[in-house]
Amino acid sequence: AAAAAAAAAAAAAALSTPSSVLLSPSAPQEPAPAEVSTAACLGRAVVPAAGAPPACAPLPESPADAAARKAAALEALACCIHDDERGAMAACDREGLIERLVLDMLYSNEPHVIAASVRLAEALAGAQRARRLLLQLGAADALVQLLQRFPTSPGRQEDENAAWHAAAALARLAQDPSARARLVVEPAFVDVLLAQVGKQPCARSGCCWCAPALALATLAADADFARAVVRSARASALVDAIAAPCPEAARAALWAVCCCARVPECASRLCECGALERIADIGAAAAAAAAPRVPSAKTPAASAAGAATVAAKNSLQMTAERALEALEASNASARYWLRGRLAGMDHLPAVFYEFGAGPHFTSLAALKAAPVRPGAPTVLLVDDTADTSLTAHLARARDAVAAAAVEHSGDADAAVAALAQYVSAAMGGAQEWRTYTNFGCECEVNAVKRELGSNVVPLGALGKGTCRHRALLCKFLADRLASAGAPLPPVSLHAGTDFAGAPHAWCCAAMGARGDCVVDLMHMPGALYPQGSDEATAYLHTKE
Repeated sequence: AAAAAAAAAAAAAALSTPSSVLLSPSAPQEPAPAEVSTAACLGRAVVPAAGAPPACAPLPESPADAAARKAAALEALACCIHDDERGAMAACDREGLIERLVLDMLYSNEPHVIAASVRLAEALAGAQRARRLLLQLGAADALVQLLQRFPTSPGRQEDENAAWHAAAALARLAQDPSARARLVVEPAFVDVLLAQVGKQPCARSGCCWCAPALALATLAADADFARAVVRSARASALVDAIAAPCPEAARAALWAVCCCARVPECASRLCECGALERIADIGAAAAAAAAPRVPSAKTPAASAAGAATVAAKNSLQMTAERALEALEASNASARYWLRGRLAGMDHLPAVFYEFGAGPHFTSLAALKAAPVRPGAPTVLLVDDTADTSLTAHLARARDAVAAAAVEHSGDADAAVAALAQYVSAAMGGAQEWRTYTNFGCECEVNAVKRELGSNVVPLGALGKGTCRHRALLCKFLADRLASAGAPLPPVSLHAGTDFAGAPHAWCCAAMGARGDCVVDLMHMPGALYPQGSDEATAYLHTKE
């Protein structure tokens, strides 16, 4: 407590006297040690007592020395707060230190002083009472202004340290719900954190992602923050941060992605920025790094370090898996692109699009803006809110399935057969095995693309289709009809390749004790082939 009080007094004096005076070390006579200490801390000339010999004349302190003394005092108090929070906080209250600290962060021009100030602010923000006082005094705004002053590329060591501690202080301040609710609606605040998290590491200061990433992870629990990320032009910086070399920073960024993905528009924005590919790569790399290897003779210290590394990789892999699941849960189109499968319980949303196995996930807006040209990939769009032809398909399929249910007393096989036969008839009818390779719909699809001036084709606009078009229509109808109470089993949608590497798509129906059965939509519409059977293998074209 005594050390904390002394450190607080020295820091208060340093903050209150921008230009101090010191006693000359070469003075022939010196005051008592206690008086010297007080004079040095408060930066005042010693007034000699009556009748005492005159003291030495004070010499002005150079700006560099004053800044160094102030920075040292602030650093010492920050260390005291870590060691004795209660005693240091009481000393800070007595000195009125927090008020002056906020002003010093705003107006100081000394890099060392700024770095020490924000480190002290970070330490103070860890205490609930000080955190609230800092927020009342506008410390959050001061820290944001400081971060805006720092370049987004590596700079001076002092600036790197100050930016790191400023972001860490903001992360602690954001633990207060009222502060978080206010901060996340400030576009400048979100932008400045994303700018800092997108910085490249500085060779001298090591990883500079960690503190900004932790601040983002703290704030990401708020839906308003996720919406601010969508509006920000720097959203890709959050995606870049998940590949940070520091595991702690990468985990924090992944957690921020996981929280932001709860808002569908933010999940779509992050997917557009490459989050799916980046997280999948990180998860695979973490799994490979954590895989057991042949044991070798190691020292206990090396073994412990290796175990810690594996644990960190496992934790990173788990966080990556959670982030990936969150993105997929909010964006069925992204899940189908990444996994090549939508389970029977994964019902298609009101708007769903499928553009094949491209190298990168692309937003619907970008696909609509792409020029129409020969060979451009066709995007199939399911939009039952705007596609009237798709709505008409749904009404006719409902009648067909209902009639089959009445005729066969609600038999699931009959219901699936009726649905498959309707899909086949709507997409050009059944095709014989030997003539299937000659059956194509490119002319019809290209005609729709030219008419609409877009590569995005509404599914309901097609009157002819191959396996890809039929499987998607079957999945859409099955989901909507089952939700309305039709006696249909869950139907899953799959994408893959045949034996020649050509794209292929199909549907499977969960038929209870028989397991999943491939639904024939092309050759013998309505037939069900158990997974692994010769008929299923032939339909999936997995063998020549």
